[in-house]
Amino acid sequence: MSPSWTDPALRGGVRLERDHHALPELTVQAAPRPLWRRPAFVVASVLALVAVLACVVVLILGGSGRPPGPVEDPAAQGVGEHHLVE
Repeated sequence: MSPSWTDPALRGGVRLERDHHALPELTVQAAPRPLWRRPAFVVASVLALVAVLACVVVLILGGSGRPPGPVEDPAAQGVGEHHLVE
């Protein structure tokens, strides 16, 4: 039979565990921070705002521009295998 570490006779009667916590700050729960104070939330919010503003700018610029006018009297010139439309 192998010796057991839990046997008090083998340990000399000394407990191998502590009665108190070595790091009490880990057991004390701090109050959770509000969502808007967390760095990941702030970064995600700013990036979402930038994306929304970029979409709005693209839609405004795309909707307010004039469509290209019709091509009047196109002249095609053959240059070898390529054709040039002026």
